[in-house]
Amino acid sequence: MCQFPDDVIEFLQQPGQIATLATIDAHGFPHLTTMWYLYDDSALWMWTWKTRIKHRITRDHNEKVGVYIQAADDVHKGLTLKGTVRHHEEGLETRAEQIARRYVPEESVPLWIGHILYGQAVLLQITPVWFARNGSSWNL
Repeated sequence: MCQFPDDVIEFLQQPGQIATLATIDAHGFPHLTTMWYLYDDSALWMWTWKTRIKHRITRDHNEKVGVYIQAADDVHKGLTLKGTVRHHEEGLETRAEQIARRYVPEESVPLWIGHILYGQAVLLQITPVWFARNGSSWNL
């Protein structure tokens, strides 16, 4: 697990940013998916359904993932992460609500929680082991 400096934590907590989750399937091919996320407890949290490829890949073949998060308001600022995935079913409703609140208006949160919980959902807890800032807007 890596420790993030304050500017990276602040970046991860900005609402509305979309993550791209990268997995590698059993044949060695990449699979990319755009995802909503929450940064909490030193991990990224995402949800998916158990029928989705990203769940099956990280459960059955390879728990290592890459994540790229693009700043919502600046094409010259992003963050690349490498990490490992753990799957959770407990706490799903609470995390689903926390994730939905980052992306939808308050009045739509119950609808999205229902959508998330509709299928056989699972939480993906991504523990970062490496990161890099991308783009000139970091002003390093």
